[in-house]
Amino acid sequence: MNRDNYTDRKQVMIKTSVVNIISTLILATVKVVVGLLSDSMAMIMDAVNYYNDVVNAAVILIGAVLSDRKPDRKHPFGYGRIEYLSSLVLSILFLYTGVQSMLSAVRSMLHPSHPHYSAEGVVILAATLVIKYFIGKYTLHNGKTVESDALCASGGSQIKKAGFTLLTMAVIVIYMITDINLDAYLGVVIAFFIMKGALKLLQQTISNLIGRRQKANFSMEIKKTIASFDQVIGAYDLVLHNYGPVRMQGSVHIEIPDTVTLAEYDTLQRHIVKKVLEKHDVLLTAIGCYAVNTHDEHLGEICREIQETALENGALSMHGFYLNESEHNMSFDVVYDIDNQQRETQYKTLKQSIRERYPDFQVQMTMDLNFSD
Repeated sequence: MNRDNYTDRKQVMIKTSVVNIISTLILATVKVVVGLLSDSMAMIMDAVNYYNDVVNAAVILIGAVLSDRKPDRKHPFGYGRIEYLSSLVLSILFLYTGVQSMLSAVRSMLHPSHPHYSAEGVVILAATLVIKYFIGKYTLHNGKTVESDALCASGGSQIKKAGFTLLTMAVIVIYMITDINLDAYLGVVIAFFIMKGALKLLQQTISNLIGRRQKANFSMEIKKTIASFDQVIGAYDLVLHNYGPVRMQGSVHIEIPDTVTLAEYDTLQRHIVKKVLEKHDVLLTAIGCYAVNTHDEHLGEICREIQETALENGALSMHGFYLNESEHNMSFDVVYDIDNQQRETQYKTLKQSIRERYPDFQVQMTMDLNFSD
């Protein structure tokens, strides 16, 4: 992503966070006042959750500013991963809020109070519900637009909290009509969903920090773009490195005819880097190549035969085949599923089978894993 797009993304995140902070702070304060006047535990907990959203928005705001810092000597790939730390902090805050809310709800169940609701309070609660819902939709939309897990989580959480406010209104109406107090029980339900959402965000954030597999359609589109060049027979071994939600670098191998000169290959890989960057916002820092035999149909038959044997021995595919008859060696890569626990045994069996079939050749076979697709 170019610098202008980075700046636009940061501005969207800052604007969204500021809108969240101001609007939610006002809503939370109004709900606290109404909750204290009516002595409603559910309403007060709802308000506390709103204040938590203020803190969340502040964390996202700080993360957006810090993550947009330019690369330097200590961090040559930039600070984009700070956004993941923001999401990590958010998940911990969500979890803490959920645990505290659960404890408060249990205490309220053991020592129930007698709330005093009014029609005015219900109207105010309804107004905060509507406003909170649209703030959540606004945040979620912007989060998806700029691919921010933190904004998406915050927006989704706010929409859920609007639903919790609706349940709080239902509890209030039930109490006003029947004098049955379900306040604390609703608090338990709210606390449960807060903790559930926190654990989901925590799991997703840890996965991002460890380094997770890219979506199959994304990596396949990149390979499709690379293979669109006339001299490229196929694109393989695509490995993508994530330096933040929208900052990605990678490497790939391409198959090209053995008639392509070094100068032609140099020009080709420069064009590939430019097109992939423009179309997918991915910087290819390395493009390796496999030379493919084009001068002898007999060599193509050997390639197809070995490919069939590889598939019979658990491989997903084979690529990079090249046979040098003058030096009596052949080389190729076989791809195995990363979840295939038998791949080591299958690989050894395959290699032994090919060596027995072609005893006059030195076999250089490399095991690849499907890191993408």
